[in-house]
Amino acid sequence: MRNGEWPGLFPETSLTMIQAIQGKDHTQASAALNNFALIYSNPMVRLVQNLGVARDESRDLVHDYFQAVLIKRKALERMASETWRLRRFLRVTLTRFVRSYYRKQLAQKRGGLLRKTVFEESKAPLIKAAPDIMSFERDWTRMILARVDKRLRFKYRRPGREALFDVLFARLERNGREEPLAVIAAKFGKNEAAIKTQLKRIRDSYCELLREEVAATVHDDGEVDREIRYLFKIIESGPS
Repeated sequence: MRNGEWPGLFPETSLTMIQAIQGKDHTQASAALNNFALIYSNPMVRLVQNLGVARDESRDLVHDYFQAVLIKRKALERMASETWRLRRFLRVTLTRFVRSYYRKQLAQKRGGLLRKTVFEESKAPLIKAAPDIMSFERDWTRMILARVDKRLRFKYRRPGREALFDVLFARLERNGREEPLAVIAAKFGKNEAAIKTQLKRIRDSYCELLREEVAATVHDDGEVDREIRYLFKIIESGPS
């Protein structure tokens, strides 16, 4: 456990997890795969759904993808490239995996004869010609921010301090467009200086946790700021 956090809440780098998944220790490999899936599967399931697959089958396909793709050495080699981003790697390879799966299914139904035309609607889901990239990017960003939120709440939302944390965190989310700090201080029986200090601690912790979560998904620490700017640009763009 690190800094009082529950096991699995603190992010290992994705490369480290995949190295463990591909390791010879089956117990560690299984634990690493489960942890990877726990963290990253939700936006992946939604990606498969957006390709035209039903929700339950989407979950099954993501599970199969983890078993079929992440255990291969090629996955680690590709993820170690200089231009690697986990979100792009998962989006591209999962999309290919889903397409390949339904091509194989269709080929089997045709007696092994695979045509290069797209799938028949009556025999397979209508797989879209291209994934909804922006939808996936938004789901991915929300997942990252939700993990930051969860870790921040675990760190600060202690018995007797829940209400104060909720007020201060809401203030951060709204860029200060809330009731004055003096009013908050009076409401909770504290002086304004103490409230300012607590607010700064929460803000600094949020930035630190965000950097940790993003750093776990990029190859190089020098890419963290660029990735954070991209994720916030995605959020600011709003739904399509």
